Amino acid sequence: MIKPAISIQGLTKTYSQGLFKDKVLAVDDLSMTIPEGSVVGLIGSNGAGKTTTIYCILGTLIPDAGLISIYGYPPQSIEARKRIGFQSEIFNTYNFLKPEKALAFYGKLAGIESENLAGRIDEKLSRLGLSGAKNQKVKSFSKGMNQRLGIAQALLHDPDLLLLDEPFTGLDPQGRREIIEIIQEEKAKGKTIFFSSHILSDIERVCDKVVMMRKGQVVLSGDIDQVTSITDNWCISVKGWEKEKERMLAGIEYEVVDFDGKTDLIIQQAEKEKALQILLDSGIEIVGLHPKMQSLEELYLELDNKEEVS
Repeated sequence: MIKPAISIQGLTKTYSQGLFKDKVLAVDDLSMTIPEGSVVGLIGSNGAGKTTTIYCILGTLIPDAGLISIYGYPPQSIEARKRIGFQSEIFNTYNFLKPEKALAFYGKLAGIESENLAGRIDEKLSRLGLSGAKNQKVKSFSKGMNQRLGIAQALLHDPDLLLLDEPFTGLDPQGRREIIEIIQEEKAKGKTIFFSSHILSDIERVCDKVVMMRKGQVVLSGDIDQVTSITDNWCISVKGWEKEKERMLAGIEYEVVDFDGKTDLIIQQAEKEKALQILLDSGIEIVGLHPKMQSLEELYLELDNKEEVS
């Protein structure tokens, strides 16, 4: 049986705001389990409660109600904290330090032995593409470089659990790809990764499971393969499609999606055979036919646009 890396039961957290200290409910009776060795993505619109949940898991926020355990230990315990690597959405460190000195500071806080620290720092700076910035002070770093340094410090003490709050913020496509590769490498080592992100395509690429929050509650939780389910529509992939050819499918409801040199025609099940026959008779080259999957983005928009949590 796979043990939980994170177990949350009935988590509730409120804040006081404004002149009259009005109560704002950030997380509302939330329960979830993150299995050991899994990669789980946390999604939701701004204000959904994602960051509050992460900081409660870290133990830096104290819940109003509920129980949280990290590998069976409470979040504030030394046993739990030693096993966590964390990167905040906006990573900040001492601007006057160079990256080696900054990581040395975090390594000492994590209790890494001095004889091992220098090698680990070199390894992480190289892995995150920061070796060429060794002689720069952190104050000269771009946002993307700061994010890379934040990931480096999170990985430095080889934690069992990575908690990452929007790790792709400020990164270019190459940087995002590198972070995805790092997440995949850590999973291969048996590590657990729990991260929030607004980039749903990256969630689909790298995660085993997704959790969606809305107004402090979980509205979706499941394996990626389960939540991105087959729809009633079909995808007909064709070559040589041009706008003037659209009239041949007059009377048939469909959507045109251009991707990677080919065109996908998204057509309802009831009209699939009719559309195929028209395309074949016209000499259009059909290169693929398969049921259309509902993407995570489509499901997200559907759930997030609901006025009430179901």
